[in-house]
Amino acid sequence: VNGVKDGKYTKYDEPTEKIEEEGFYKSGQLDGVVHRYRNGQKEQEYSYQNGDQFGVQKSFENGHLARVYFVDKHGNLGMEFSLNKKGQLTVIVDSKGTDQRFSLDFT
Repeated sequence: VNGVKDGKYTKYDEPTEKIEEEGFYKSGQLDGVVHRYRNGQKEQEYSYQNGDQFGVQKSFENGHLARVYFVDKHGNLGMEFSLNKKGQLTVIVDSKGTDQRFSLDFT
């Protein structure tokens, strides 16, 4: 609207024509969830509020959720959780960088 981005957008990788990124703009700033893809698979899911990365962020590896972490309103990294391919919790890292590792196998 009047040169200001507003609404849903989709970016494509030119050589492959696959979706590279999709999300939403509100009054020219990223707002909501932005999905980033590599070779057609979701790689990242970022949350934005009024242009700032904020809230729950997610990383994917080979199509499975591998990491969930939180970013506060000042851009600081908070709690972080890592998961194995089965979706089982393997690492928790607190906001001070202290980690607790788990060796879980529920087969």
